[in-house]
Amino acid sequence: MFQTQRAETTQRVRTPAWIDPAQLEQIGGYRLVRPLDRGSCGERCLAEAADGTRVVLHAVRRSLSNRSATGSNGREAKRFLELIAPIRVLEHAHILPISDAVVDRAGWHWLVTPYIGASEGVLTLDGLRRAKRDNRLSVFETRTAVRQIFSAIAAAHARGIVHGGFNARDLLVDRHGSLMFEMYGLNRRLSGDVPEPGSPDLEALVRAELRSAVDVIYQSLTGGSSAGTDGMASRVIKRLDRSWDRWFAVGLDERGGFTCPEQALSMFEGQSMVEMKLGPSADATQSRPFRWWASQSH
Repeated sequence: MFQTQRAETTQRVRTPAWIDPAQLEQIGGYRLVRPLDRGSCGERCLAEAADGTRVVLHAVRRSLSNRSATGSNGREAKRFLELIAPIRVLEHAHILPISDAVVDRAGWHWLVTPYIGASEGVLTLDGLRRAKRDNRLSVFETRTAVRQIFSAIAAAHARGIVHGGFNARDLLVDRHGSLMFEMYGLNRRLSGDVPEPGSPDLEALVRAELRSAVDVIYQSLTGGSSAGTDGMASRVIKRLDRSWDRWFAVGLDERGGFTCPEQALSMFEGQSMVEMKLGPSADATQSRPFRWWASQSH
C-alpha cells in the first residue's frame, strides 16, 4: 500500500454537455449523484444503486440508431453487450470490474463499475504522484506498483485481452492502497482494432503496452519523463540500486523491450530492487506501512 497526502482535485468537474438536465436524476436503475472528472473512456458520473451502493457510470458509446435498448432497437444493446463481453469477465484484484451495462433515453451506453474513490472523487496514479512533495512515489511504493500493474496485465493477456499503450491517468487508486486499471481493453474492443492471435501486429501491440507500463513506472519513480534517459533512474535518485537501471533499460528499449508481462516480473523479482542501504541517517518514514488514502476514508 502507499502513503499519500490529502490530494486536491485539480481537474474541473463538468456536467456532460450531451446529457439533458431532465435526465440527470436517473439512468437505468441508478440515481445520479454528481458528475465526476472525465475518465479515460469518456464522461463519468457518481451514482447510487437501488440498495444505496455507490457506483460510477461511464458513458462510452452512442447508439448508432439513437434509440433506447428498451425500444424496438434492443438488438443494438445486445450487440454492444456481445462486444464488451470479453472484458466483463476479467477478474483480477487490480482490474476494475464492470458490474452492469445500461442505455439511457438518448441512446448512450453506460458501463457501471464500483466506486473506489473517497469524498473528493476518484484519484489516479498520476494525481497521486503529483500530490507528493517530490512529485514522485517512494521506491517502496513503486515496487508495489510494478507488481500490481504487471500482474493485472498478465491476467488480462491470459484471457486474450490486450489493452495497448496507456498512461498513469488510466490507473485508479482505491481507499485500501491498490492500483486498478479502469476499463482495461475497452477502447480497443469498441474500435474493433483487435489483432489476430499470433500475428506480428499483436506482438507489437503487446510490446507497446509493456513499454508504456515501464514508462509509467519510470515516471512514478523519478517524477519525470523517460525520453532520452536510457532508463538511468539512478541519475535522478541518489543511491538508487543500479538493478533499476538495468530493468528500465530492457523495458524501455524501442527495438526490443519485454515480450510478455511474466518476463518483466521475473526480471524485476530476480534483482535486488532496493532504494538504499538503510543506516542511522536514513529516512525513518521509508519503513512505515504505506497507505494511499491516509485521512481520506469515509
